[in-house]
Formats: sequence, C-alpha cells, structure tokens
Amino acid sequence: MRSKDLGNVVIEQNNKFKTGCIGCFFRLDLTPKNITISTLLAEVQSLLSEKYNTINRQSKRLSSLYDASLQIFPEINGNSIVMSYMLNFIEPREILDPEYDYAKIMETFFSIVHRPLIDEKVVNLAKSTLHSNIRDFFELPENRALHQFMKLWFKKQPNYQYVNVVNRDILDQLSLEDIQDFVKILFKSPLMIYGQVADTNLFNKIGHSYFNIFKSKADFVNPQLVVDRDIDTFDESSDAQYEQAQVLMGYFYNHIQSMPRPWIGPLIMSYYLANTESSILFKKVREQLGATYGVDAFNDENHSLLLIRTGVNKNQVKQVKEIIQGCLSDLVCGLVDQEAFDHSKQLLINNFNSYGDIQESMMIKAVTENLIGSFSTIPNMIKLIKDYTVNDLINLAKTMQLNGSYCLL
Repeated sequence: MRSKDLGNVVIEQNNKFKTGCIGCFFRLDLTPKNITISTLLAEVQSLLSEKYNTINRQSKRLSSLYDASLQIFPEINGNSIVMSYMLNFIEPREILDPEYDYAKIMETFFSIVHRPLIDEKVVNLAKSTLHSNIRDFFELPENRALHQFMKLWFKKQPNYQYVNVVNRDILDQLSLEDIQDFVKILFKSPLMIYGQVADTNLFNKIGHSYFNIFKSKADFVNPQLVVDRDIDTFDESSDAQYEQAQVLMGYFYNHIQSMPRPWIGPLIMSYYLANTESSILFKKVREQLGATYGVDAFNDENHSLLLIRTGVNKNQVKQVKEIIQGCLSDLVCGLVDQEAFDHSKQLLINNFNSYGDIQESMMIKAVTENLIGSFSTIPNMIKLIKDYTVNDLINLAKTMQLNGSYCLL
C-alpha cells in the first residue's frame, strides 16, 4: 500500500517471507564527484553513525535485531545515482521477544540513515578501504579493459565515464566539508521509501514520523533517464603484457526504434549472443577457435549500449572480432539460430519467475519501476518475452551499430 499523505512511501503486504524489509532510496544527478562521495558515504555509514558511534556499537545494535542485514550502496541508473539504504530483518511475529518490534527496527534503521557521523578518523579509514578496492579492481585485466572502454565510449560525456570504479583523484581531494555538504543535498533529493512487512497498518503508524524526517519534495521518477550519447566511434588497443587479450565491442542501438519493448529486445539479444554455453557466440568461438573461452554480453538500456566482451589468445583477436561481427551480420540477413533464440527466452523467463522468491529482487524491481515511472507485473513481463519474435530480433539487429572496439593486449 502507498502512504495516503506521502506519495513517495510504498509499504507492501508481506505474506510470503519470514523476513521483512525497509529501504530509503535517494535520486541524485550522476557526476564523477557525486558517485565518489556517495560511495565514500556508504562506506562510512556502514561502519557507524551518530547514535551508534563506534564500529562495534553499530554492529552490536544490528546483531541485537536478530542479525538484521544492512546494505548501503550507490547504484547508477542512466543519468542518475540512486543512493540505497536497505535493511532486511526477521518479522517480529516470528520471534517470541516482547522487546523486538517494528519500533526498535525503524529507530535503528532511520538513525543510521539520517544521522551519519562524518568523523575524520572514520572517513580516512573508509578512504583507505576504497583505495584498496580500487587496487583490487584494476588487478583484473577484464576490469582494466572495461574501465578504459567506458572512458572511450563516453569520451565527450565525462559524467558517465566512472560507472564501475570511483575516481581516486577525486576521492583523495574530498574534505569533511564536502561530505557534510553532500549529505545536506542528499536528504533534500527526490526520495522513495519502500518496505515489505507482515502488518502494514502497524508499520505505517509507527513509521509515519520517520517517513517525514527528510525534506524531499520532488518526484522520485526520472522521465529523462536514458542518456543521449554524443557518438564518437573508436577502435583502439593498449599493450599491457597480459597472457590473454581482452576484447570489448560496443554496439549502440536506437532506444526508440526498439519500442514498444525497449528493454526486452536488447536483453534477449544479450542472452542470444553470449552469457551461456548454448549462446550463439560461445558455440561459434568454440567451433572456430577450438577453445572454450567465455563470452559475455551486457545490456545497458539507459545508455543504449550492448557490450560484448571476451578474453582470447593474442593471436586470435582478429578472428574473434570477425566472429562477433559475423553473428550480427547474420542476424541482419535474417539468419537466426532458433534453438539459441528459444533457449535465451526460456532463461529469461526462468529468471523473472524467480523474482517473486527473492525479497531483495522484489524491492529492486519496485524501486526501478518507480524511478522510470513504468510498472509491470512479473506475468506481464514474462508475456513480453514469450511474445518477442525472431523478426523482432532481426529488426533490432538492423538498428545496432558497432560504435566502439577496444583491446587490452
């Protein structure tokens, strides 16, 4: 149910799970500085807060809620960042403990969310952790290649270059005042509160005062989520002395032309081309190169990008690029592997069928739908997949252009 006087609050009935959940989600503009500060803030708030002002104290408080699970992280959606705070907890009705109730759960959650402790010592600790994460990220050649590809893909749009790892230069320059100023902006940003609980009436009654502590007035929905790319094609490589070459090929597709199913087509295409042993690229690479290299395809609908990537021997780079381009050319000519097409659709159907069994997936689905302003039930989403035809896939392939190719050798 949606709160009567707070349109940004959605508390749904939980009849299936023994756990409940509550989340706060703030929408911000995507910039390198915003994603860096939000990542740092998430690290800080995961450790402590004003009320629970040591790492041990906050950890003990969450443990006292029968090991409630707290997640804090920023997520990039098109031209927006969604700063996410999520708490998963055992429903009080499952525990014979009169001191464990919704009031205690919400007091803990909103104290952590709303009252961060921006202390120099903990900020420096969080920065150190993030620098370690950055080093770990770049140790993997596939991550280095992906980062460089994104910098080239968004060469003329630097706000979108750092989608996989924060900018370490910005991180080093952040002051306590920068973080404090960001928090003030964050709590005035478009907000959605979402929960799943057994007793919605009681939860709303207890939670009403907490739902009002933020000063957000703007609508959470972002009707301009899709990024219009300033196209600048590229075909580049770097020599890093790795044993394998990382090959990334980015296809730009017209988001409007893929209507009326703007997300279904590219998603099916990604599964048809790669990601599983039955996909067309995996089979062709294995047949023609005599190897069992993995091939991934990632669809970013908000950037109209279908990214295909694989790792191969350096002397096979030219061949694997020809195979990838050949598969797309075959589709344009109407040559479709029916078995691979059917299997890709069935995999997606299985994935969507599992959504209702995973509480976190249901929360993410609700937040995403409120962000884009478009709502659909799981059965309707599955119907879209079932109704998607071979001709739909062929027509999508005709709109796709190879706009970027990068190899890390």
